[in-house]
Amino acid sequence: MLRRATSTIETVNGGVIVPVIAASRFLSLFSVGVGFVVMTWLGAVAGSMQLVGQLFLAGSITTLGISAITGVLSDQRSRISLIRWGWMVRFSGLSLFLAGLFEHELLVPGLFAFSITTALSNALGASAMDSAFQNAIPLARRVHLSMRLEIVRQAGLICGMGGGGFLLHAFGALTPSLLLLVTLGLQIVLFETSLSRYADGPVRYGQGGALRFWLDGVRSAFRDVNLAASILVGSLLVSVAQLTNLLVPVFVKDTLDGESDLYGLLESAWSAGGAALLTIVSLRHFLARERLEFLALTVIGILMIAFAMSRSVPLLILIYALLGGFFALGKALCDGRLLALARTEEIGRVRSASVMLNSAAGVLIFLSPTVFPNDNAVLYYCIWGGIVTVTGLVTFVFVRRQKVKTISP
Repeated sequence: MLRRATSTIETVNGGVIVPVIAASRFLSLFSVGVGFVVMTWLGAVAGSMQLVGQLFLAGSITTLGISAITGVLSDQRSRISLIRWGWMVRFSGLSLFLAGLFEHELLVPGLFAFSITTALSNALGASAMDSAFQNAIPLARRVHLSMRLEIVRQAGLICGMGGGGFLLHAFGALTPSLLLLVTLGLQIVLFETSLSRYADGPVRYGQGGALRFWLDGVRSAFRDVNLAASILVGSLLVSVAQLTNLLVPVFVKDTLDGESDLYGLLESAWSAGGAALLTIVSLRHFLARERLEFLALTVIGILMIAFAMSRSVPLLILIYALLGGFFALGKALCDGRLLALARTEEIGRVRSASVMLNSAAGVLIFLSPTVFPNDNAVLYYCIWGGIVTVTGLVTFVFVRRQKVKTISP
């Protein structure tokens, strides 16, 4: 699957860096897929929607608290060092999680450790990896290649969620958890041998302290209407995924009386839909039309309501695949435009602003089951689906009237 996905991606200047980036992103999202299925299913079995929400809440609070710091560090200090610290943090979290699998009393603390260290590791490495992409890929090709690479990311999620769900159902939680360790090792080897030379740049020091340095980058992002629109729409799209992460394991377990294999199948359908739709719309002339991410947001809201009301498993799989498809399309466009519009010397702070906005929405979403105790996943899904539909329509009309230009891939 990886070979098929990367075969459509050209190399840059006759080199091999794009396939290497593709392999890195495949492994990264494969790890995300496996870890996501294992953590959410064990959380749903060990507790309820409240526990699953608290696990994601812990990750969101961690990201929200650390992103401003990592954004500044990424633009001031060694980006390679940040990525390597991220690897070490992730390894420590996996170790604590594995300990929880052997001692039942440590399972819930291990799940929280896994969620927090995964969020911290991602915060440390995300901006630095963005700079590697910017240094390796010419400006004119970043949006288009970002779309193509998103297909590879979705392929990684398909394999990770589907494979993780299968291994969890067939062999228990230990096997997919050990697979996470192996995947982490492969990521480290690939980065150190091929990508590290692109990740570091000149060290920059801001004037007036870290806070002013960070605020300068955030102001720069929101002064550009196109960049601000990409950040805001991307956060709305992420909120849909966050709510889905919270509700679907509980929906499968309580509403459908399903097991982890059905949960893994649904999550694979999400990623398969993303890869399929991205492949279909990756033609340049189609992507250059009106801002598709706003329309994608509106369609997603309608699909959320349809998903919550359905009880037919084949229909649920189809709707969930469409949800994943429109989410991947909108998110890839937002991410690609962010990489194209943000300056390399500010990418750390711009990305941190985006991540903090995502995390703030996540805090509200993941805290809601604790503040408003209600295990009715259908109710949550319908309410948020209606909000997203209206928001998508309103923002699309507003942006068209403001004549916000499209950044062509």
